[in-house]
Amino acid sequence: MDDRKLKEHICKELMDMADEWEIEMERWAEKHPEEDRELCRMGNPDFIAAGVADRENMCYDKCSQKRSKEEPTMYAEFDESLVTGNEMIDGQHKELIDKINKLVACCEQGGGKLEAIKMLDYLSDYTEFHFSAEEKLQEEISYPGIEEHRKQHADFKQAVSELHEMLEEEEGPSDAFVAAVNKNVIDWLYRHIKGFDRSVAEYKNMKAQADRL
Repeated sequence: MDDRKLKEHICKELMDMADEWEIEMERWAEKHPEEDRELCRMGNPDFIAAGVADRENMCYDKCSQKRSKEEPTMYAEFDESLVTGNEMIDGQHKELIDKINKLVACCEQGGGKLEAIKMLDYLSDYTEFHFSAEEKLQEEISYPGIEEHRKQHADFKQAVSELHEMLEEEEGPSDAFVAAVNKNVIDWLYRHIKGFDRSVAEYKNMKAQADRL
């Protein structure tokens, strides 16, 4: 077999393997949704051939695509991973998540454009209140990362403004709008709380302990 035919043969074999793996992944993931990432490590020629740095992203992308088709909406949840240890911050985060979920519920239950805009306005207003309270706290404790934190807040406000624009341009909350809420509101909030807000709470606690010494 010459080189050209050998390459064609190998490519066909790899494509067949990839197709079989994709089918198996979908079947297995339906029964084991929490283990999707591990499944991606088994038998996928693309995964095996990829560089180490790309493998986790490849796996995550394929599994996320599958879940996104089955679960077009996603509700936010305040769990232990979001607890900062600061009573004020945690309480306001719970309220913020409640506002987000009311917006998502409106979209999922077929609420019209005006209803969705009203829910988004409630979220926007509470976001302004919450961010102001957080930034005031950071000023009071002389938090060194306050400027970067303010920039993060500004980015989120811009994302909410873009959601307003989407609703104004459409007849009602579309699938694209819901996907944007999931990505630019819920996912963003999770990352922000676990990183930036938790750092503020930890700094406040450390400063309070140092002042008592």
